[in-house]
Parts: sequence; structure tokens; C-alpha cells
Amino acid sequence: MAAAETEVALHWSPEALTRLEAIPPYIQPMVKRNIEDYARDRGLSEINEGVMDAMKGQLGM
Repeated sequence: MAAAETEVALHWSPEALTRLEAIPPYIQPMVKRNIEDYARDRGLSEINEGVMDAMKGQLGM
């Protein structure tokens, strides 16, 4: 079974999607992947603004 098949689908809140869409389109896929990895590593099933803020804080931004 491929790794992608075993990944748990994550739900993005409308607010988090709005923030993601504000990022330049050419880096959105990388940012989305990093946020999803961050959430999965913590056992989360939803990405909301709080998750995005927590990740941003850990990156020192």
C-alpha cells in the first residue's frame, strides 16, 4: 500500500483555506503539505487558524 493511501484525510476550516489562498500560488502546495504534516504529526484531523498559528509560532514567525 502506498504511503498516500494510508494518510488520514484532513478537514480544512473555511477560515484556514482563506488564509492558505492568501499565500502566493506558487508556494501554496508546499505550505499546505507542511501544515498537513504538522497536523498529522500531532494527531489532528482538522486544520484551522489555531493550527496554522501554532505552526507559525514554532517556526519563529
